[in-house]
Amino acid sequence: MGNSKYNNDVSKIMAKGLMKELARLGINEKRITAIGLGESRPLIYENDLQLIEDKIKRLKADMKNERIEIIITSTAEKM
Repeated sequence: MGNSKYNNDVSKIMAKGLMKELARLGINEKRITAIGLGESRPLIYENDLQLIEDKIKRLKADMKNERIEIIITSTAEKM
């Protein structure tokens, strides 16, 4: 939803925000990798979304692409 640049920017802001919150909760920032991927790695592709006729089901499926994936390593080694 929205244009690609905007979505990429929002994704990066959300990832960094989650990283800061995890650090605030006591996880060493050196163990956390936060990367905003925007629309670059969807779980459900646009062509597949368009095949879903029910509007609510399509919105729910699209929301699965609006996610944060985070990696926390066991040591201070970044990925």
